[in-house]
Amino acid sequence: MSWDGWGPGMSGPVIAKVKRELRRRFSYGAELDHTEAWTDELTTALTKYQGIVHAEIVKGTRQPPDVRTDGRIDWGTQVQLGLIAWHPPTPERAYFFTVEGHLSDMWRGPVADTATLLENEGRCWHQPLGYNNGAIPFDNDSGVRELARLVGATTLDNGRAFPAGTPWMLGTFSQGGIVGYDFYTRYLQPGQPLDWRAKDLVGVLAYGNPCRQAGSVAPWAMPWVKDPSTHGLDPYRRFGVPGQPAAPAHPWVDVWRGGDIFTDNGDDRASAIKASVYQAVARGDLFSDPYSLAAQIADIFEVGFDQVLGIVFAIISGVGFLAAHPNPHYDPYNIDGGLQWARERLAVSVAA
Repeated sequence: MSWDGWGPGMSGPVIAKVKRELRRRFSYGAELDHTEAWTDELTTALTKYQGIVHAEIVKGTRQPPDVRTDGRIDWGTQVQLGLIAWHPPTPERAYFFTVEGHLSDMWRGPVADTATLLENEGRCWHQPLGYNNGAIPFDNDSGVRELARLVGATTLDNGRAFPAGTPWMLGTFSQGGIVGYDFYTRYLQPGQPLDWRAKDLVGVLAYGNPCRQAGSVAPWAMPWVKDPSTHGLDPYRRFGVPGQPAAPAHPWVDVWRGGDIFTDNGDDRASAIKASVYQAVARGDLFSDPYSLAAQIADIFEVGFDQVLGIVFAIISGVGFLAAHPNPHYDPYNIDGGLQWARERLAVSVAA
């Protein structure tokens, strides 16, 4: 039978030491006696202490090891009370979380390929994100929740440790850019649930980002861009618009090509039409079938139905893009610039 820790009916010096630490450090332990015998009062005090410690570990404000929460004395409780000297292992690599786009394979694409190459070089662990990326309207929240779950964990699903203080990167493409933006603005800002992870975020590499701030373009992507002053297709939720955060403090680079409908948008009438379609499809405001949607938007903007319908189907399925090459959004990117940038950011994290 496996060892289950110290508990009721037991006695010994470990129990006396735990009582001593609880008496010394916490008001709820002040009345504990000085004997080596287990008491009901010790169970009560330990349960309270363990509940607080466990909650802090889950939140990420305290380092593991975790503790049991049933009032028994386990190894983790002794470590947390300072009775056993122990230092958590330092991960030998940073983590690179990647979020690919609508209908994408989570293991393939510009950011997934980048992270896989860096993992093979021994610079990071690649953690791709699985989410409901086939839904229309887009199910962005499924990705936001999963990214929050992974980034908020101190041990990932594969058993690798991810304690507070571990450097990490984020890579996004297309719909993944919406997921990444929503996650960044809902979880990493001061006072938000995962703000304790923000200081360890060493970089964000965003390809084809619908939430791109006006004027944001990676230096190596400048030759691919005609007008760097444009912005992403999202009309309401992108960096720098009223009610949204300004440019992030963390190193954030946007990689895109001129003519990308998701990333290269302006403020004229044609751009407003594209943004209206995007808002319906990508942000969950699709209230009718595509033909009805196109008709209503065409009526609002007093333009031809066929013009709007083409945009609708381009955003919904990518068929309009994939029919013609080269395609600025869907065709493969040259990832060399982003790969080198990520290497440099990961090198900074190691040096720190």
